[in-house]
Amino acid sequence: MATLAVGREGLETALFLWAGAQATGTSTRPLLGAVLGLALAVVLGWLVYHGALRLNLRVFFSWTGLLLIVIAAGVLAYGVHDLQEAGICRG
Repeated sequence: MATLAVGREGLETALFLWAGAQATGTSTRPLLGAVLGLALAVVLGWLVYHGALRLNLRVFFSWTGLLLIVIAAGVLAYGVHDLQEAGICRG
């Protein structure tokens, strides 16, 4: 099950990065951002695994939960705006 979950996430990441690269044309910025982000994730994962970086999980998940709420509100706002432009939702 874990293998399938990791494979699915990898596929989603690859498709997301490919779509971002296609949307910007011939720019290499999406690829550079992806490489830097993945490198940072690997370094942080290594530090956490080896105990060099101790995380207070209560604080970490409180902040990431708040960040997810803000992101979800933005996605909802974009969705409502698109529905209004399409004439499906009036507001």
